[in-house]
Amino acid sequence: MKKRVILFVFLFLMGISLGSCGNVKGGTGGNTAHTESDKGNEKSEDTTAESFTKSVEGDKTKVTFTDNDEVLMNPLMGWQITASMDEIIKHGVPDGYGSVLLRQSWDELEPEEGQFKWDKLDASIAVCQKANVSIQLGMYLQASDVYNFPGIPEWIWTKYNIPHQMVNTSSLVDLGRENDYPTKHPQYENKLYQEKAGNFLRAFAARYPDGTADILDVRFYGLYGEWDTGWNPYTWPSREVKSKALGDWLNMYIDIFKDYKKTKLCIDSIPDAASRDRYTEYRTEARHDIAIANRFAFRTCAIGVNNIAGGITDYLVAESFPHSPVNAETYYGWDPKNFNLEQTLNTFYQVHTNIVHFGQGVAVADSIRFQNLEAFDKAAKTMGYRLLPEEITYNHNVKPGDTLTISSKWSNLGVGVCWRQYPIKYRLKDEKGNTVYEGYDKRFDQTLWVKGETYDFSSEIKLPEALFGKKAQYEIYISLIDDTGKNAIALPIGYKNNLTREYNIGSVTLV
Repeated sequence: MKKRVILFVFLFLMGISLGSCGNVKGGTGGNTAHTESDKGNEKSEDTTAESFTKSVEGDKTKVTFTDNDEVLMNPLMGWQITASMDEIIKHGVPDGYGSVLLRQSWDELEPEEGQFKWDKLDASIAVCQKANVSIQLGMYLQASDVYNFPGIPEWIWTKYNIPHQMVNTSSLVDLGRENDYPTKHPQYENKLYQEKAGNFLRAFAARYPDGTADILDVRFYGLYGEWDTGWNPYTWPSREVKSKALGDWLNMYIDIFKDYKKTKLCIDSIPDAASRDRYTEYRTEARHDIAIANRFAFRTCAIGVNNIAGGITDYLVAESFPHSPVNAETYYGWDPKNFNLEQTLNTFYQVHTNIVHFGQGVAVADSIRFQNLEAFDKAAKTMGYRLLPEEITYNHNVKPGDTLTISSKWSNLGVGVCWRQYPIKYRLKDEKGNTVYEGYDKRFDQTLWVKGETYDFSSEIKLPEALFGKKAQYEIYISLIDDTGKNAIALPIGYKNNLTREYNIGSVTLV
């Protein structure tokens, strides 16, 4: 636990909290009052310049902000690269990418039953954490695929002789292969196979607790783990067997990772030009109903290029959004000769995607971005969330016994959603930049904010009596913080706002 969080907790226990009987009406949190002797406080720049207008009416000041049109690198959204553990360790994360889909597989991590090799995954996660990007762990428990990425350890076949099917893919001309490619699928309904996979996932959960990654994407059915990939069918004995088996897998997934609160569980959804009636039937057959009820994230790995999404993806997102974020990939990878980039991005936006990738690894991702920088930057401002404080109003004179009331109106300019809560923090600084007060309000919850709506919020702050006694003016700053107290979210106001992620909204005089 970081020092600031410890201080918050200590003050909460001492009764100086931001609770209903504390300093922010209706909130829960903490505050600190500092003195002139506080040195080494970070000094925030005036990040509001060139993006706001201010008006005064009576004892109220209203600040109106406009979008600064900057590309914001925020958690849980943005352009994503796909990388193996070896790639990310060797190349790192290129600029402009806010998320990494880190591929690893059961056979790599448990090459012999009960013998685990975590070193590469540890190192890969450390690289991503140092780069301060969101992490999606693509965990492959899957059939062998056309990229020779086996997924399932050999001992499953040799030691336990799990029944399997050999299934041929359709022609993969885009991969330079004219012939079908045989893939080996386990019998997904086999209880022994489910048990062994479950043992591995339990070991994984013990090694990597909640919050290690932002998304856990366990791919346990279909080619590439893409659920029902139509061009690589697995023959089920019946729809009833399929529905029960997939339900068993999802319920096991949920049970093993039941302690995950920050890390979002994820499965694939396939686009399909299906009718509403077909979707209603399919959602139960494929057990998407379980995923929706448990607010899974959905990964769509085959959005049609140059088309609207259509069918199952549209119906599923309409039912699950905004509780479930979406990340998406085209089914042509990166090939601008075969698709219109702008039209394809518009397809992504229609399903409210937070994350977009074209199946490219680290080695080519950087060059792709620079060849299409304008389009990439425009998309980065559209996907995911973009939280704008349209208006902030506060009383600019506060007397002993009064409260500092800060009211705000917010909007989300992005097509996606911020699925993790980031409370709002307030700081007052004196003319030397020293913090004299800070506190946060946990009632501030942006997790269901969607584009096209506005959201009102108000905090009533009871300032420490020690700040009164002589007339003094203090600058007011706001920020959105994570659970360690760190300023976490860049807002589209001011300039250079990716530096401190703390924003000056004006000044208040204490008399």
